[in-house]
Amino acid sequence: MRKKSLLCAFLGILVFTACANTRSKYENDALNKVRFAPVQKHADLALVENGKLNFAIVCDLAAEKAVRTPTGKPISWKAMSLHRSVGTLCDAFEMCTGIRPEVLQPGATELNKYRYKIVLGKNTVTDSLGIDTAKIPLDGFVVRSYQDGIVIAGRDGSMAAGFYDDLDVMSPNYASNGTWNGVWDFAERFLGIRYYYPGLGIHAPKVRNLVVSPVAYEDSPFFLQRILEPSFPNGKWPWPDLKNTTGKFIGAYRDGNASRFVGNEFPGPWDLSRLYPDKIDTIFYRDRGGNLYYSPTDYGKNVFDVTNPALADILIDAYKKFYDSKGLWNGKPLCWPLNSEYVYFGQCDRGYRFDNAFALAHPRKNPTGASINSEIYGAFYKTFAEKVNKAFPGKKLSVLAYSDYLLAPESIAKMPDNLRVFVCTGSPVYIRNPELREFWKKTYSDWNRILASKIAPYTYDVFYGKNGCPVDVLRGYFEGEFLRAMRPYIGREYRACAQASYRTYYSTYLVARAMWNPDFNAQAALDEHWPLLYGEKAGASLKKFYHILLDRWVNHYLPTFRPKTFGCIAGVDHILLYQKGFPVPVIDDLERALAEAESATVPGSVERRRVDFFAGRWKQMLADIRAFHSIRIPEYTIFRNSGKLILDGKGDETAWEKAERIRFRDAYAGNDKEVVQPEARILYDGKGIWLLFRAPAPYRIGKQGPWSGDCFEFFLSPGESKSKIYQFVVGSDRTCEVYFKSQDPPRPVEIRRQAGDVKSAVITGKDEWSAELYIPYSILELEKVPEPGDLWYVNLISNRKIPAEYTSFSPTLYNNYMIHFYGKLKFRGEP
Repeated sequence: MRKKSLLCAFLGILVFTACANTRSKYENDALNKVRFAPVQKHADLALVENGKLNFAIVCDLAAEKAVRTPTGKPISWKAMSLHRSVGTLCDAFEMCTGIRPEVLQPGATELNKYRYKIVLGKNTVTDSLGIDTAKIPLDGFVVRSYQDGIVIAGRDGSMAAGFYDDLDVMSPNYASNGTWNGVWDFAERFLGIRYYYPGLGIHAPKVRNLVVSPVAYEDSPFFLQRILEPSFPNGKWPWPDLKNTTGKFIGAYRDGNASRFVGNEFPGPWDLSRLYPDKIDTIFYRDRGGNLYYSPTDYGKNVFDVTNPALADILIDAYKKFYDSKGLWNGKPLCWPLNSEYVYFGQCDRGYRFDNAFALAHPRKNPTGASINSEIYGAFYKTFAEKVNKAFPGKKLSVLAYSDYLLAPESIAKMPDNLRVFVCTGSPVYIRNPELREFWKKTYSDWNRILASKIAPYTYDVFYGKNGCPVDVLRGYFEGEFLRAMRPYIGREYRACAQASYRTYYSTYLVARAMWNPDFNAQAALDEHWPLLYGEKAGASLKKFYHILLDRWVNHYLPTFRPKTFGCIAGVDHILLYQKGFPVPVIDDLERALAEAESATVPGSVERRRVDFFAGRWKQMLADIRAFHSIRIPEYTIFRNSGKLILDGKGDETAWEKAERIRFRDAYAGNDKEVVQPEARILYDGKGIWLLFRAPAPYRIGKQGPWSGDCFEFFLSPGESKSKIYQFVVGSDRTCEVYFKSQDPPRPVEIRRQAGDVKSAVITGKDEWSAELYIPYSILELEKVPEPGDLWYVNLISNRKIPAEYTSFSPTLYNNYMIHFYGKLKFRGEP
């Protein structure tokens, strides 16, 4: 048998003709960089002739449908690579030819009426051609023509016995769908389809004739994990007159996850507290003041106690119950289950500085905002990984390096071999900033030095705000450049925490391509797409628009930007960006380019509708930036009150009538568009600050803390140094929360549970809701109480839900900690 196999392989080589030194006609710099191979000699294949299909799709769907896990469970739809491949390829030909191909099983008698076959996935045909799909890399594929047609076959877990187990069936992402990836590539490379975004964003040329010359190539992803999951803003389909085809678009960006290594916040605090209601005091952190960081309703108020090794024991016990029950947690399936290779853990998404004896025994030398808790988490991860190794031999532990424990611990020389880490830092648009680039390299390297396996990067945009930032759309352009620079330091998994919106497809599309192959040519893809989607003239105008953005970032902002902090998200200096990158003449140029694109298209045409979709976010954003250049920093005179104020939410004392009323504006840049005007006034006395707030109906009373309903946020920065920010949030649900942020030195936002002396009172009525807030000086860490003539900084933000409206006293640029824009709070005596 072995001699026969070798002979077949040798004969197969003889029928190939070398073409390594010539460029294939199917190479396209705007598509993925596939690896072309010598081709088999045969006549050209006329797959489509005068609008007629001369082929059938051959696919062993029956075999895939019959696949089961070792215990007999059917695999999930996400892993049905052949079924998804057939649907995608049929859709592609139907878009281009108007005809849906026939799909047949291998060996079907109906195949005799077709000249050619397009063979998908493993079956008797691929076996006869000597294509061993088991040797193809995960998620990879081969495309090969032969005298009877074309084969598109990949590494499909669905066609490999035992590839999936019961836990994989529960996973929302894990799959190897190589053939499906190959079909998307075929549709692009041979039919000329481009999948930029669902609906209007698909370019599908009409095909009357399709003749394929001998061809052979293969491809596979650099990253096994490529989870992007793009969507439309607010999850809404933008064109009511068009059928929603988002579901059919899934896979076009080559999203995928052929790795069981997952980085996530897990378990959820409530999943764990419900499983162990008698151990809440062990699971969650209690500070030196006795405050327990646990909330059964507000996710952000929970902090797992990583200073207590007993937490690791509880997690181990919970994981054992999960595996013993074959995938149940407290009797129910998990959204993000553990799997047969990994258990994982991730703190709730917040930063907190631990202050107990364990924390004091694990200090960080010269701590920064990215390393305050690194030694504490490092010690916990080491202990936890050792326990996992004993409890679950062969399994690995996945954890996060994040927030104030981003940097590797300095006190640990070597972590257990079963520990793997997602390191949450990196903003690709800043890859040309030398300081940040070296910070990321060092951060990754320091972790690699103590780990047995390379880290997985978890990267971010520069800004996560309501309407985004003018340069967030450039992320895709720099994604590949970032990954190429970091390639020596990272493994085969990657999470891009990107604002993956189809509205900014010209970034999202490029991010996805770089995740498949960091060497993808972003510039070529952009250049190709402008005329395809918009026509020559409109495309040229939008290309000019894009290159203005690129030029302003690369040549005007980056040379003057110096990072002030080094952490998870690099951030953006909005003042510098708008002053250096987007002065008014540049805004004029950008608006002119949009207008030119609009005028170059016919109203109602598909090109005009695409232009409108492109311009949708930009018109408001450019108006906001223009408003920035006329920002007025407001002032508020706060009077001293010597009378008695009663904290009851009514605000009916005469002292309030003498206090100035705050004027609210649109929060972004304080432009003068009409907004709801809540009533807000501030007073002070010898012991603290008083605030009165009234907002008219309609309003929403939240059920999960102040943020889930109407609320206001009051920001105070005592003194003139702007070194500290205190944030007080009062909701219509009668909740009050206090936060603190150090600006110098820079620190993450901290919740202040010990601020018990802060008092609030709320009244909800038919016509309005009102609140009074009292802030004692004792929690503000003052050097002295304020006196007439003193100057502080302040902002007040109103968050309305019905309808949604975000207004403020002073501009925020959608970053409420933008202290440079806080209004002046001028202390005066009694009015």
